[in-house]
Amino acid sequence: MWGEVENLHPRYRLCDWVISCLPHLCFNRTRTLLYRLAGFSMGRNICFMGRVHISGGGRIQSRFRLGDDVLMNSPILFDVNAPITIGNNVSIGHDVKFITTSHEIGTEEKRSGTVTSAPIVVEEGVWIGAGAIILAGVTLGRGSIIAAGTVINASVPPNTLIAPKPTRQIPLPP
Repeated sequence: MWGEVENLHPRYRLCDWVISCLPHLCFNRTRTLLYRLAGFSMGRNICFMGRVHISGGGRIQSRFRLGDDVLMNSPILFDVNAPITIGNNVSIGHDVKFITTSHEIGTEEKRSGTVTSAPIVVEEGVWIGAGAIILAGVTLGRGSIIAAGTVINASVPPNTLIAPKPTRQIPLPP
């Protein structure tokens, strides 16, 4: 029975419900206060522009850390089955996803094998554009920029711009 509710996170759920009632781009300090009341560790001058979704098993509050002067648009998804650490002076765009969980490749009968988790680290001064996806085991180096829509599956060196291939036009037959 306990297995069905062990990941309920009642303090977080209560704060999240209150946050869901706040209009987007308003009450940014109130959101920060509520996330702190839910037990999350955050530095100074954190700005939540809207609601974020934080999920994972066990003590999620102990695996999510924010430095100082972090700006987060919304929505953002944080999968904290492994630690997520975000450094100082980081800006995160809309619809960014941080995914710490994956699967090993299984047999042909079931390709989604054993669940694995690995931490994500975002060092100081990073800018993550809208719609980016940051996958398990990645470190985003200090001062790097992740362009909108980029999927990051390997660590990024400091002071590096990562962008998806340029779009191209492909003519369709009449």
